[in-house]
Amino acid sequence: MKNSLGQPIDIASERLRSIIEQAEASFKANNLEKCIELLAPHRSTLEEYGRRLLVTSVLKSEKWDLVIEITDPPQSIEELVARVTAYLRKREFARAREALQSNANSLNIDTIMKDALLERIRDEEAIG
Repeated sequence: MKNSLGQPIDIASERLRSIIEQAEASFKANNLEKCIELLAPHRSTLEEYGRRLLVTSVLKSEKWDLVIEITDPPQSIEELVARVTAYLRKREFARAREALQSNANSLNIDTIMKDALLERIRDEEAIG
């Protein structure tokens, strides 16, 4: 299949683009479940925007296990923060600390941010 310029159409990419557009509309309508339903099956092939939309939706839905699953491994600082947050909400402090320690260097997290996240983990742990 070719477009009007005679170039081949990447059907899989076009389909994924359409799914992301549908998910975005669902997200904007505050239908987070639909957004997750549309994007989750494609999480391994989503690029930055689609992935961010999925992570934001599962965070807002407080689906902590899914946040952890999707952000394994985290592909951005934002995803690492989401992962740490999910572990904190599940009261899994050691895993939150381990997630931060094992991914901070590969994501180039600066010392100030890393220390702030470690402090957040310690504070949450102290509260119990």
